[in-house]
Amino acid sequence: MRDFRPRKVDSRYLWHLMPMDRAAKLETFLEGGLWLSRIDTFGPIKLTKEGELPRRNIGLLEKMPSFMVEWVERQYELAVLRSYASCWSKGDHTPSEDLWDSSFGGNGNGIAICTTPEEISAATDAITSKDGNGPVYFGSVDYIDHSTHQIPEGNTLYAAFAIKSGYSAENEARVLIHSYGANAVKYLLYTAGLYGPLVMHLSSAQSSSGEREFSGGHQDGKAIVIKINKQQFIHKIVFGKSVNPEDRNRVTKLIAKYGLESKITD
Repeated sequence: MRDFRPRKVDSRYLWHLMPMDRAAKLETFLEGGLWLSRIDTFGPIKLTKEGELPRRNIGLLEKMPSFMVEWVERQYELAVLRSYASCWSKGDHTPSEDLWDSSFGGNGNGIAICTTPEEISAATDAITSKDGNGPVYFGSVDYIDHSTHQIPEGNTLYAAFAIKSGYSAENEARVLIHSYGANAVKYLLYTAGLYGPLVMHLSSAQSSSGEREFSGGHQDGKAIVIKINKQQFIHKIVFGKSVNPEDRNRVTKLIAKYGLESKITD
């Protein structure tokens, strides 16, 4: 895997939206945790597999000997299984109407957590190498035309930050943890997350690669949950315009239970 540096986040605020019927996800933030899901679990939200290669990259692969093609394709597949991400929408003020009206915002029936790039950097500093080579990567997503653009050859992590241009309205930044390599061992192993160890060992028989490595320490290996200082990390909590009074009251009580009712803004 080649060195990878994501593009800097150029926004005052970052917003994480969730539909009201998934508001249980809010409680992880309220308890003091940042949940990162393995990116193959993102599902059909973008109507494409995370880490999918642009057509020009596939064209380059087709020119290689078959044994090399199989190996390269496998490295991209493994990068997806070793990568855990939390996705945020960039915005200097509040989330856009388009974002609220999307599935992310529950078509207005949702809730948003606001933080800043500085808070995400502070929350991940202890598990980020000073040489920039992971295991945490934080930066802006690039929106590309998968039919004409090409990503740097052999850079498996860049594929997780290169999304189809049709989704550019999401204006996304990502926090990504890559659970493979020397810096993953150095910074993730023996580090506690909110719900226990950040990662767990996989034997060669358990892993997709056939090697001894790590998976997420939560939800059967499909999630990594790091600790955050919730009072500092959460700057605002905003309800969507279509949230009914009963749901708003119920969630407001949950927020108050964790001492964060002052973060609610209109």
